[in-house]
Amino acid sequence: MGTDSTWRNPDVTTEHGMLTCLENLIDEATVTRLRDWLSSATFEDGRATAGGNARLVKHNEQVSSAPDTRDPRLKEMQTLIEDLLWDYEPFMIAAQPSKIKPPLFSRYLPGMHYGTHMDNAVMGRMRVDLSITLFLSDPSDYDGGELVIDFATGTRAIKLSAGSGVLYATTAADSAWQW
Repeated sequence: MGTDSTWRNPDVTTEHGMLTCLENLIDEATVTRLRDWLSSATFEDGRATAGGNARLVKHNEQVSSAPDTRDPRLKEMQTLIEDLLWDYEPFMIAAQPSKIKPPLFSRYLPGMHYGTHMDNAVMGRMRVDLSITLFLSDPSDYDGGELVIDFATGTRAIKLSAGSGVLYATTAADSAWQW
């Protein structure tokens, strides 16, 4: 595959400038492996990693990375996702990363949400220009759960199939809701 303007992939769609949907990024067996792990993972209050005003609107849980309650398989699963991203050519072409920040694994129980916020542009000592949300459940398996991104041209609600993801500017105002 080339990286010039003739490159096309049916698993990739781009809209609103910097919103890139990446279909089939994670295969079904790996999605199952991740979901099996998450079903018994140790979770903590998601506000533990929220910065600034995001802490006020973040009401979800994420796999614990705190030293005293760290999930024993977190690093393994983070590395799995990072390796998949490095190996997925459409992601590499769209994002052109020099580094990939270890992912957070979040869940939304009934009534949880993450209100409108902007992701942190600096995480740790790393500048972050792009964010990616990966979907591990099929849309028919749950109500709500859309990633909602606000653009100058309007709002876009995104709920992709399991194994797919959406890449967007870290500075885009976004939210997620579970009913």
